[in-house]
Amino acid sequence: MGFINITKDDGTWYGDKPQNPPCLHSLFLMNRYVDETFRPFVTLTDTERAVAFSSDELWWFGSKVREAGYLYPTDPAIDGPTRYSKVWAPVYPAGNNTSHWDPSHNPRQLMGPFTFSNLLSFGLLLPALRDLGWSVSPVPAVPPNLPIDNTMTKTGASNVVFITNNLDGPVNVTMSIIGPHASEFTADGVPGNLTLVPYQTATITVSGTSVSVGYKTATLRTEYNDGTNHVSNVRLSMFAIGNDTDGDGISDYDETRSLYGIPNPFNPQSEDSTGENGEITGDGVADGYNDYDGDGMTNREEFIFGYNPLDPENFGIRTNHDTDGDGILDAHETTFVQFDPFIGDSCGNLYSDVPDGIPDGQNDYDGDGYSNAFEFRWGLNPIVPDTDVQIPGSSSLTLFMLICGILLVGLIRLSSKIPSP
Repeated sequence: MGFINITKDDGTWYGDKPQNPPCLHSLFLMNRYVDETFRPFVTLTDTERAVAFSSDELWWFGSKVREAGYLYPTDPAIDGPTRYSKVWAPVYPAGNNTSHWDPSHNPRQLMGPFTFSNLLSFGLLLPALRDLGWSVSPVPAVPPNLPIDNTMTKTGASNVVFITNNLDGPVNVTMSIIGPHASEFTADGVPGNLTLVPYQTATITVSGTSVSVGYKTATLRTEYNDGTNHVSNVRLSMFAIGNDTDGDGISDYDETRSLYGIPNPFNPQSEDSTGENGEITGDGVADGYNDYDGDGMTNREEFIFGYNPLDPENFGIRTNHDTDGDGILDAHETTFVQFDPFIGDSCGNLYSDVPDGIPDGQNDYDGDGYSNAFEFRWGLNPIVPDTDVQIPGSSSLTLFMLICGILLVGLIRLSSKIPSP
């Protein structure tokens, strides 16, 4: 939809058919004159088009955009009773073209088939596409992934989601936040309903205030009640460790709380108060990035993922599919509220929801004799006791037991042939 691709600097058209501009975009442009009259861009002379290109007085003329224009009565870029919408026509050769709405639009308007920034709103883009003859279906909330606080260590950051109605009639949207850490995220008007008039874009501010250490995730769900049963999910994510006065990667809370009955060796006022392997003096490395108990997991990671930084037997081995390293895949842990994909020690044995110093995969939550990791591995239910477990005949465990059985039988037969002394 770039204007610079359909005309030359002198206002002449590209191509060999001047009477048929090669781009539909030009058919919806009007040039406004000082007497407040508008003339279609395609009817101008070459010289007039060249002037219009640098006049900053190009406007969009299309029924859908004019209808949507009524949504922005305080926008200085909309003028007159027909609510034209202004197009950016900077002085050439500024390096820009009229493929954007004028920057004076408030909120800022996106004019392109994709969104590249959270700072831009769909706004008048959708009506413009409909003016051009595009068939546009309900638009999902954007962006689909929204990091709330990925770079800062303190909580309370926010970000925005855009929810758009690009249909001719009003749309009611039901909004909710769901997921394992839904209670640690808040959003404008959520939970609740939002009514959008035609072509309206609502800006929803989403905030995160973590009440515990670690990675947090949830989903902002928007359900368009327009007869299409359209559901859009925005993944919310946040990382927080709380206040960290000395900047060592460990929160003040973790550096002062009781650690399983053992004196806490960390100091919230000193970045380097410990070393490796039980050393209680600094070694030139920030406390969060040392490994006090020598189990291969840094102090920072142990606190974040729920392990004991003073116990060399309590640690996790993280992978791309097992964030907390507890031996249970993230995809499995998100299916049960008893388990947390971001906390390696989030529960105990026998229906205990209290951490017990053992990675969740090694625990037996339902007390049936099979570890949680084993039950997930073989498709069993880790919160319901299993009494008749059938292991597939082709499984590695079955083959191992079969080999052991064969070796045992062979050993018995061999020993029976050894003559008595």
